[in-house]
Amino acid sequence: MLSVKSPTSHIHIHGVEKELFRERCFPDCLNFDVCRDVCCSYGCDIDRAEAEHILGIKDELEPLLQISASLWFKEEWIKDADFPSGEYTRSRATYGKCVFYAHHLRGCMLHRYADMKGIDPHRIKPMVCFMFPATWEKGNLLVAGFLSELPCAARGITVFEAQKREIGYYFGGEIVAEMEGLIPKI
Repeated sequence: MLSVKSPTSHIHIHGVEKELFRERCFPDCLNFDVCRDVCCSYGCDIDRAEAEHILGIKDELEPLLQISASLWFKEEWIKDADFPSGEYTRSRATYGKCVFYAHHLRGCMLHRYADMKGIDPHRIKPMVCFMFPATWEKGNLLVAGFLSELPCAARGITVFEAQKREIGYYFGGEIVAEMEGLIPKI
């Protein structure tokens, strides 16, 4: 683990896993037909505030998803300081994919909904999904544990390069600059 000192946003990051600069992935999912969105098979962790925001637009989303909002999330809430609200749950998986998966189109229906409405998808789609295959745990940025199981693994660019923009969006530009300075040391 490499130490970082840059201030971050609502989630404090103090370490960066070296694998972020070594592991590779193909980041342009919708142009990679080999996997058929395997990473969307499990549902995702979702912060309480994100879930509440999604439920706030359920009347618009239910017809698109054709699944009742009461079935979108698991009932258990887990306390975890790594999440902005201090707790999270998971979206459910139905028909072998995340409940928010756009089965007839591919990709995330939350993202598509935001695009249709002309709003930034970051306001609706969970942070975990935007960050994948990078993730965070106990103040460390790391590579998601199951990346190696996916068809996009070991192809394309490093996870850091693939997710640099999202790391900047969620954790701030200073940490991205600091991480870029770590690359020659790896």
